[in-house]
Amino acid sequence: REINLDAPPTSLTMDADGEEGVASTSLGSVWHIGGAGVPAIRIGGGHSARVLAMKFSDSGDLFASCAADGTVMVWAVRGFEHLQSFHAASACNCVTFSPAGRSLAAGYADGVVREMELGSTLGTSSEAFLAHASPVTVVQYANGGDCLVS
Repeated sequence: REINLDAPPTSLTMDADGEEGVASTSLGSVWHIGGAGVPAIRIGGGHSARVLAMKFSDSGDLFASCAADGTVMVWAVRGFEHLQSFHAASACNCVTFSPAGRSLAAGYADGVVREMELGSTLGTSSEAFLAHASPVTVVQYANGGDCLVS
């Protein structure tokens, strides 16, 4: 099926069943994509710049989006409520959840990898690592969440 959004899509991620997903656009908007016959629904809030990546948590109850404006937003899948935001001065290129779902990691254009604790004070991050001399485009937890690879 074909779905029309408010601007060209920049990212798409589907839940584990492949029945529902979220899409983002170059205008920073985030959309819920439902099953057959269900229209795409724009989720409130969104980013002020192009969304570059999105990811569902392993449990499927959360998803995160990150954007060129340096923000990472965490959303509840049920009700698509915006739960938490993290801010940085550099564009965020990639995001992933820890296997336990208690934190997420993001890679930035300035070479920094940040690990953020979910449920912490709005806008704070737990750790920042200057890991690379070039933009970080992939970040992933390994070893059951004990190791962060970028």
